[in-house]
Amino acid sequence: MATLGPHLCDEWTVHQSFVLSNLRAALFATCVEQAEKRRAQGQGWHRVGSSTSQLSSSRDQANKLREARKNELVWTPVGPRFKVLVETRPGDTRKGAAYNGIPDAERLMMRGSGGNENGKFAGVRALIFDLDGTLVDSKLDLALAVDATLKHMGRASLPHETIASYVGRGANALIRSVLGEDVTSEEVETGLAYFLSYYRAHMLDNTVTYPGVREALVSLAKYPMAVLTNKPVRFSKAILEGLNLLPFFRYVYGGNSFETKKPDPQGVNVLLRDLGIAASEAMVVGDSDVDVRTARNAGSWACGVTYGFGLASLRDTPPDLMLDNLAELPERLTNSTGAV
Repeated sequence: MATLGPHLCDEWTVHQSFVLSNLRAALFATCVEQAEKRRAQGQGWHRVGSSTSQLSSSRDQANKLREARKNELVWTPVGPRFKVLVETRPGDTRKGAAYNGIPDAERLMMRGSGGNENGKFAGVRALIFDLDGTLVDSKLDLALAVDATLKHMGRASLPHETIASYVGRGANALIRSVLGEDVTSEEVETGLAYFLSYYRAHMLDNTVTYPGVREALVSLAKYPMAVLTNKPVRFSKAILEGLNLLPFFRYVYGGNSFETKKPDPQGVNVLLRDLGIAASEAMVVGDSDVDVRTARNAGSWACGVTYGFGLASLRDTPPDLMLDNLAELPERLTNSTGAV
């Protein structure tokens, strides 16, 4: 049986997970055995962010858990793994600690193993980035533009987190969502026109790059890079130019560049042709299930980021790689290929 990474065994406190079925209990036993061996060697603690967990010191208890949960597994970016329940450290008040709405332990499970991917991404030759929630934090400017639109339409305002959850499928879908189920096509057109007009004047009031983005793009300069977003292309280019990011990208395509939007693979397919590469040589980097499904539909690799707007949607659509900071990407690709 293949050996599991020890950090996957040490920090496997998963209280909410994706339960599939039919993985033999031997995998669980192997994980527990490795973790207990490390703990006996004084390596039984593993810290991730602010969450610290400890495996149960009782093998009997572990065996009971194994038997009780032998038909449960979780799907992670590195494949199926057993859900190993462990005791939290006595007095630990951060058992429910969460990042971006996701409990630390579950985020760890979603994030995967880290480190060397053993050649998994050796064939990656180009990178395709989403914009909002991936390269730039545009949440506040988008929310304020929606607030202004709702006020103009005589509608009640919405929490900014609710507005952010609608971002990623294009401006038309955003306005249709915030106006509600009974909205007419005429109301959507009116609201969209006002939103675009307001947003055009205010899209760089508060929008900034996420920490690590600029450093990552500098380090990844040897890769051909492009932006594929569902935001209108003129807005996208204006934001990239305003934040001095535009020179990093060979191509920028938006939601109105093609007949279809993400997750349809048309945009990726055009970029593959533009860059002269195969689908398996491209990695799509984004913050939501829309980006992962776009990559899947095109036959490309998918990389998710945990800091954007759509982390919760990645629970059901896990990417091949998950990052807490985009600055981690160059190292992950280097570890996979041996050299960038």
